[in-house]
Amino acid sequence: MPERSGSRKQARIGRRTYIAGAGAAALTGLSGCLGNGEGDDTEGSGGDDTSGGTTTGEAGGGSSYKIGVITARSGSYSFLGEGELQGAKLAQKDLADEHGVDVEIVTADTETDPNTGLERMKRLVNEEEVDAVLGGVSSSVAIKMGNWASDNGVAYMAAGSHSDQTTGGKCAANMFRPTCSNSMLANALGSQMADYADSWYVMYADYTWGQTGRDAIKKSVKAQGGEITGEIGTPFPSQDYTQYLNEAANSGAEGLAVVIAGTDQRIVTEQFNDAGIDMKMAGPLFEESVFWGVGKEATSNVGVWAAPWAASSPSTEKGEAFKQRIADEFDASPFSRHYMGYTSMEQLVLAAERAGSTEGAEISAALEGHELEAPIKDGDVYWREGDHQLIQPVDTVEALPQDEMQDDPYKSWFKHTSTSAGDDVARSVADTGCSL
Repeated sequence: MPERSGSRKQARIGRRTYIAGAGAAALTGLSGCLGNGEGDDTEGSGGDDTSGGTTTGEAGGGSSYKIGVITARSGSYSFLGEGELQGAKLAQKDLADEHGVDVEIVTADTETDPNTGLERMKRLVNEEEVDAVLGGVSSSVAIKMGNWASDNGVAYMAAGSHSDQTTGGKCAANMFRPTCSNSMLANALGSQMADYADSWYVMYADYTWGQTGRDAIKKSVKAQGGEITGEIGTPFPSQDYTQYLNEAANSGAEGLAVVIAGTDQRIVTEQFNDAGIDMKMAGPLFEESVFWGVGKEATSNVGVWAAPWAASSPSTEKGEAFKQRIADEFDASPFSRHYMGYTSMEQLVLAAERAGSTEGAEISAALEGHELEAPIKDGDVYWREGDHQLIQPVDTVEALPQDEMQDDPYKSWFKHTSTSAGDDVARSVADTGCSL
């Protein structure tokens, strides 16, 4: 894919000029919304916490940036948000070591709430003067933040937002998705689901991510000759999925497609196993950290899943090293959110470097059509111009038998089963409903 580039290195200008020029219009609606900064922190180059202050590019004599990481630090998605932040910190270190670019990270907690996420976005942009933002985890949070960012000249990476709407009807000029859409995941998984069971019942979280995941799974399974016997939306979050699991068990379907994430997915898995439900399980969003919380025995029964990225996924040399570095630097096992946070940070900053500007429109122009030079995934990876989707390979995985699961040097409980090229599973831009 062609790369679009601009003049280089006019560090930390442009977007701030835009905000200043917009005057009161850019600040409309901020009264009472800025909060007191609780849950926010400032972190210096290399990922070490500091007392604040803007870095000056001493590592390489280059430019410097202040990036907001606004993600779930509490609630059902908090462990997913922590992975995004750790991935962003690793990219921060590489940007300094490999490109001579200093990055200061300022964090904020969305509390997995769209209004809170938007308030924190406004505070970081208008008070902390961040140059760009990444994060979100929840699609409803990410879409709300991304649309405001685009209206206010800020580049934004919807790091872990999988709803089709993110790069569909709710797309925005300065919002980019570094992970896979629900349609990409479902299309990669559909043939395996049809082979795994003839009929499926769909249980989904009843908000934009779960709704578009439901639609994508149903369409993909039907296209492969499988049957959908029924569906049910569930409130999010919830502590008890028993009634929904009972309805699924009584549906007559052979398989249960689970479109629920985070801590709630752990609860579903535990209650599914405890009830001894005789159905196969599959889902369009696989995140290893979910299953680490339910243990090896329960995990061995969870079936086949589509993966935005997994430790078992085919990786480049950089990707293989990335897994070990996550284990070494954070005493953590690598999973998809580390990939999303790293890619978001790396791509935002390198696009700003190519553009020579921090204006959202200039960063967007530097991203559109750009092919990643050193991706973590093995395969073609590029930013699609029409909807700002990162086109990339999509993998599927299956749980290993319990006695084959490994914990050293990091947890590896699943095996890779297939890879689909991103162009083969992504909807066409015309089909997304996005108009940029």
